[in-house]
Amino acid sequence: MENTSCSFCRFFERYYTKGAKRFNQTKTGRCRKKQEQVTAQDGCKEFVKRPIKRRSARLLRYYLNEILLELHALREVAEDDRDEITKE
Repeated sequence: MENTSCSFCRFFERYYTKGAKRFNQTKTGRCRKKQEQVTAQDGCKEFVKRPIKRRSARLLRYYLNEILLELHALREVAEDDRDEITKE
């Protein structure tokens, strides 16, 4: 039997509260289909399984390349500063 709790439904939008370091999940949310507040454990006949989000390797390589470019620029600045200090 398929799990039909709202937490796995594509129409469920969970509420979050602001914590000290991150946002924390609540046990309640909003059902876009019924237009009302529901708990994550509720279920209904409007249940549609939420699709799994898969990130591509291309996106990962793009962000990794951006980080490496920033690190390279920071290294050049640090080496220039070091060279200026040793010249003095």
